[in-house]
Amino acid sequence: MVSDGYFSVNMKMDATFKDKGRQKMDELCLYKVENGKITETNYFYNQE
Repeated sequence: MVSDGYFSVNMKMDATFKDKGRQKMDELCLYKVENGKITETNYFYNQE
């Protein structure tokens, strides 16, 4: 999604770690762009 100086990306991960087992994560990444450069980032995630 793109809107007036911001864009967002949805990322998903499903990984298995030796010490923690399987983990799933769904993350929304929000980026602010000024003068063609990313100036601010925010991450919102839900981990199962």
